[in-house]
Amino acid sequence: MKKKTIVASVLLGVLLIGIVTAGLVPYLSNMVTGEVEVLGPVFYANSEEIDLFGGVKELSINTFITSIADYTITGGESEVFWTEKFDESLDFYKPEVKLYVRAKIVEGENPKGLDLIFGYYKGDDTYEICRGNVSINSMELKPYDTLCDNYYEQPLPIKNIDGFYYEIKGKATPNVDTEISLTNQETRAQVLGVAI
Repeated sequence: MKKKTIVASVLLGVLLIGIVTAGLVPYLSNMVTGEVEVLGPVFYANSEEIDLFGGVKELSINTFITSIADYTITGGESEVFWTEKFDESLDFYKPEVKLYVRAKIVEGENPKGLDLIFGYYKGDDTYEICRGNVSINSMELKPYDTLCDNYYEQPLPIKNIDGFYYEIKGKATPNVDTEISLTNQETRAQVLGVAI
């Protein structure tokens, strides 16, 4: 008789747990709804120099350092900004990147194209992730932006990188000077997402 009472008690307990659990599922599922927006990092070009490759301009991550520097790009010259070398190598999936620059034509023909290139480095070697092109059409400083146009062309994932760079390069048009400005956080690269 004692065994039947124990078995009946266990079955009743399992039945009650099942009923309570079934009643909680809709309640809990209604409580755990929502949306999460994950923003990628922003890489800001600034005039601070870092001790990398003998001294280069910094590309800071998620921190804008007040910079009021302007740089002139003549012909096919470029300005390159670098992140500090990471403490540990990084593996990542190729990011979708929007590239921004604040620029104007100083002298010469109008419009003037600039290549905006985002990439990474391993040791002394650089690798392009993607690039976009903007057409500078004003003698006044204005913001320009573009999405990388070759986002899906590189195999995934990218492994063992030491840091990132952002290059702003002239299109080798002779006798044209373009000025880029680092004020107001407008010369930057924004990661929008990753290809996986």
